[in-house]
Amino acid sequence: SLYYYALSPNHLSFYPADRERIAEIANATAGSVIPSLDECLFGSKNPNGCVRSMHDEEAPLTNRMTRFFCGYAPECQRAHSPAALYLAQQHAIQNYTVVGVLEHQAESMALLHDRLPQFFGTPNAVSITLDQMFVNKRRYSYPEPSIEARRFLAEQNANDMILYRFLVDHLLKKYQALSK
Repeated sequence: SLYYYALSPNHLSFYPADRERIAEIANATAGSVIPSLDECLFGSKNPNGCVRSMHDEEAPLTNRMTRFFCGYAPECQRAHSPAALYLAQQHAIQNYTVVGVLEHQAESMALLHDRLPQFFGTPNAVSITLDQMFVNKRRYSYPEPSIEARRFLAEQNANDMILYRFLVDHLLKKYQALSK
């Protein structure tokens, strides 16, 4: 999750708000165990949760994919809105040659080879397994988030979840058309 990644030593963020909040969490948890995601979201020690902006409908930590693809139009300021989702979907289709999906790496790569052959070469030129993609082999052990936490995160990121399914469907349709 973004929460555990943000607290890991591997974290790199270009968002100033993230860096500030992560510094607050790091200072609050210095010398102690990092709170679980459930403690972060619903913990009694911090009434706003350690990811307090998650509790704000227009939080910058939610619907990041929708915000990215939507752009800077006024409708995009409310990433939870149907208008932002619609614009994100339209921009992803119209402005990107291919939007790859890691879970569909083979299909994504086939489309990239087809659409950008000068950059990606022949389909067999780039063959990377998922294990090879993850350079950091360290594994962290964190408690699984509760059903309540998963439900809360799904509600807070509903547009991203819809957009993700839309992009996967779009990718697979483009791949099927390529395969014919």
